[in-house]
Amino acid sequence: MKNQLTQNLIARKLVSFIIPALNAEKTIRKIINNIKELGFNSQQIFIVDDGSKDKTYKITNEENVRVIKHRINEGKGKSIIDGAKISLSSGFLWGIFMDADLQHKISDIKNFIAFLPNAKIVIGTRNLSLMNMPFDRYLVNKITSLIISIVGGKNVHDVQSGYRLIWLPLFIKIPLNGRHFELEAEFIAKALQKNISIKELPIDTIYIKGNKSFINPLIDTLRFIKMTLKLVWI
Repeated sequence: MKNQLTQNLIARKLVSFIIPALNAEKTIRKIINNIKELGFNSQQIFIVDDGSKDKTYKITNEENVRVIKHRINEGKGKSIIDGAKISLSSGFLWGIFMDADLQHKISDIKNFIAFLPNAKIVIGTRNLSLMNMPFDRYLVNKITSLIISIVGGKNVHDVQSGYRLIWLPLFIKIPLNGRHFELEAEFIAKALQKNISIKELPIDTIYIKGNKSFINPLIDTLRFIKMTLKLVWI
């Protein structure tokens, strides 16, 4: 009971929500309101608008959350870095990173909170299968997770999951070169190389019909290969 009270206190005071968003006008308000309904306040929510052309920026301002605006699209990795730095400078020590497309169940937030205050990295691990994931994304994820596990010396099942809890002082100390989707895998690989413990939390995979993925299977796979070669050879 005492531990739960401590977790709840930390969650209300020291945990932020960092959400990269690109053209997310159809989903961003619902995500924000769902987080608020759990008892978190708007100033704990950091939306990084990565050069959206729709009403994402307008909506986030209406919701009175903290908004970081990229004038042009700089990539999901750059959005994650900017969100983490500004969140930490605002006094938050943990960040729960989420995607902006409603793929992540809000109810899993309490399960991430349950790892506090000791966990440094918790990855939301999806039950990946061809039944609930497009083939190209399934294949790329399986390959990248295998390679990162080999490079890092420990098995991590879902290195591309965007749903994760991270100790922000640790995050900003790890030098990251990626600026796109490869950054999420790069962070895990470098954390493993430093023998930092990584916990995994099973989460559901949710793919909503009509949602557009911004992952380019060819370009982002090439970026991942380049990042991996640097980890191995440099």
